Amino acid sequence: YVVQSADVRILTPAFGQIDSADAVPARARISGTLIELRVREGDSVSRGQVLAVVADARLPLQAQAEGAQAAAIQAQLGQARSDLQRFERLHADGFYPTQRLEQQRAAIAALEDQLQAARAQRAVTVETGAQGAVLASVGGTVLRVPVRRGAVVMMGEAIALVGSAYIVRLRLPERHAATLRRD
Repeated sequence: YVVQSADVRILTPAFGQIDSADAVPARARISGTLIELRVREGDSVSRGQVLAVVADARLPLQAQAEGAQAAAIQAQLGQARSDLQRFERLHADGFYPTQRLEQQRAAIAALEDQLQAARAQRAVTVETGAQGAVLASVGGTVLRVPVRRGAVVMMGEAIALVGSAYIVRLRLPERHAATLRRD
C-alpha cells in the first residue's frame, strides 16, 4: 500500500431552508372572484406574465348599463339636432324666436357633453374589468400561492409571492461552519 495525501469530502446531514432575498407579492388590482389561477408553487414566471384572473360580475352589467345610457343620450341628441334644423327653418321664416333657437343650441351642447361623459364612464368601467389580470411584477419563481380558484379576493390582496435571488439558510453545529465551502 502507498499512503498519500488527498482531499476527502465529508457529507454532513443538515437542516436547511431556501429563502428569497427579493420576494414580491403579485396583488389583485380589483375585488372579485378568482376565476383563473395559472401558476402553482415552484413555477418559473417572467415579468408581466399573467398569474391569475380576478373578475367582478358587476362590471359587465355596469358597462352594459352605461352603454345603454350613452345610447339613450345619443338618441336624445339626434332628436335635438333634428328639432334644431326645423327651428332654424322656422326662424328663417320669422316664426320662431332667436332666444328659443339659442336655447336649443345650448341644449345640444349639453347633450354632447353628457354623451362624452357617459362614453368616458363606460370606458373606465371596461378598463377596470381589464385590471382583473394579476401580473408578475418581477421574474422568478412562485414561492407561495395563498388563494385558490373560486376564492373571493379584495383589491390589494396577495395572489402569489414571486421570489428571486435565493439564499440558503443551513442549521448545523457551529463546529462545521469553518469547513463549509461553496463548490
